[in-house]
Amino acid sequence: MTNEEFHRLAGRYRMRDNTRRAVRLVLVDGYSGYAAARECGVAQSTVWRAVRRLDRPLCTGCGRPMPAACDE
Repeated sequence: MTNEEFHRLAGRYRMRDNTRRAVRLVLVDGYSGYAAARECGVAQSTVWRAVRRLDRPLCTGCGRPMPAACDE
């Protein structure tokens, strides 16, 4: 994923700055979840939850993330 793609996608999701930075390190720079969490001062579980949340599809109508319950 490129930096521009990440910013476009991450702009649709609410994330705190440290979490967004850690997820960017994982998806764009190839860091492990552990290394990104340590560098940004967040829990590793927070990083992985945010990464999984970015995997949710976006609504074609409004562009917002689909709720997890609607993924079926």
